[in-house]
Amino acid sequence: MDYTDIKNVDDKDKSMYLKLVPGKYVLRLLGKPEDYKHHWENQKKYACLGMDGCPHCKKTDTDGDGSNRPRTSYVTNVFVKLAPGDDPKDIDPQTKLRKVPELMLLEKGRQIFGTFGAWARAREINPGGEKGPDWQLIVEKTGPEVRNVRYQLFPLDIAPLTNEEKKILKAQNLYDVKKIVSDRIEKYKKELDGESGPGLAVDDTDIEGLDDISLDDVDGILDEIDGDSNIDLEF
Repeated sequence: MDYTDIKNVDDKDKSMYLKLVPGKYVLRLLGKPEDYKHHWENQKKYACLGMDGCPHCKKTDTDGDGSNRPRTSYVTNVFVKLAPGDDPKDIDPQTKLRKVPELMLLEKGRQIFGTFGAWARAREINPGGEKGPDWQLIVEKTGPEVRNVRYQLFPLDIAPLTNEEKKILKAQNLYDVKKIVSDRIEKYKKELDGESGPGLAVDDTDIEGLDDISLDDVDGILDEIDGDSNIDLEF
C-alpha cells in the first residue's frame, strides 16, 4: 500500500481540517499537496474560475492595490504529532510527542507552503515522502486583527513512518485532496447565477495569502523531484 490509497470524504466535515490556534505544533507531511486559486471577499474564500468565468477577476480593482488578484492555497495530509492543549497523559515521555498521531488536513497559503517548497527544492526531497522530516510550527497572535498572526516553521529531523503511523494509514488511508479541491470548484460553479455564491471558506481567519510572499511558489516544485513520491506502507 502506498500514497495512492486514498479515501473520499465530505468536504462539509470541517473536523478533518487542522484549525491553527496560538501555540506549538509538530507535523509530518504526507504525500503531495493540491493547490487552487481563490479570492478573498468579506472574510471568505471564493474559488477563482479564471478570467473568462470568474466574477471576482472581472471586478475593477478600484484601489489599484491588486486586491482582486487570485491567491493560492494548498491542501495536504498531515500527521499531527503535537498540538496546543494536548493532554499530558497522551504524550510519550521520551519523544515528547503524541503517542498516537492524528491524520488531518492542513490548508494554508504560501507563507507556510512556500517554506515546504523551499526545503524540497534545496534538498531535492519530497517533504511528504519517505525521507521527509517532522516540522515544528509555532503560531503567535500579534495583534487584534484577524490577519495579525505570525507563523514560524522549522524542519526537524528526518522522520520515517513508525509502525504505529503505518497502521493508522493502513486503516484510514489518506484524504483525497485532489477530489476535495475539484469538488469545491465544481460546487462553486453551480452556485454562480450571476452573483457570488456563499464561498468556499474552510478557515475564515486564514488570510495569510493577502501578504506578498517572496518565497518561490510551490507549484511544480514537487513534480520536479524524481522519486520519493510514495511511501511503502507494508510492514
